[in-house]
Amino acid sequence: MKKLILFVFVIFTSTLLAKWNVSTDKDEMTGKYSAYAISSNVKPTRTMNFPYSSVESWIGIGCNNKKNWAYLGFNLAPNLNNTTTRSGYNEIRTRIKFDDDIEYYTLTQDWGSKFIHFFYPEEIVEKIKKSNSMLLELNWHGNGSTYFKYSLNGSTKAINKSFNKCGYMKIYKNKIKARNEELKRTKIEEKEKYKRYSSIKTEKQKCLNNGGSSGWDFEKDIFKCIYK
Repeated sequence: MKKLILFVFVIFTSTLLAKWNVSTDKDEMTGKYSAYAISSNVKPTRTMNFPYSSVESWIGIGCNNKKNWAYLGFNLAPNLNNTTTRSGYNEIRTRIKFDDDIEYYTLTQDWGSKFIHFFYPEEIVEKIKKSNSMLLELNWHGNGSTYFKYSLNGSTKAINKSFNKCGYMKIYKNKIKARNEELKRTKIEEKEKYKRYSSIKTEKQKCLNNGGSSGWDFEKDIFKCIYK
């Protein structure tokens, strides 16, 4: 019985730790809202050395009725290595793992800020909504590669709620629709290029087999076989 109670308690505690919250901020002058979907705080997978031993982080998705932004918050300003210095901020190129998918992403950090912003927020929001977990890698000064693992359970509901509250949902859907259509067009173009490449490769081989040499008609932009 005690084991059962403990098991239920662990599940309940994990659910609480994975909870995403939504908060709003009203501009008293305009009456318009900003809204935020915020993950629960997490510690790095390995405790860092002093003075960063108490560092915690969270994911934030913010919006108003015109735009959205995605960021990582910290209780202490990240002190990172291997960044590119820009005017007033540092550019960070690092690996992020969504479930089992590892990719490089670009982020920015204003000098001395406790927040790191994603360069392409819509892309990140879609990744977050479709995944269960996110593992962030940062090259932290004095600690080397440091990892933060965030639970994304409940993120979709929280993000949708925040977008509805701030009035951004319609814009977001239109942007995602346009992005998906662009990806579809790109895939079709790549497929056509591959078909053309395969056709040219076949024609070249046929030409060589018949004693010809490869040529190109630049005016018509087509392959031609040259026989001497």
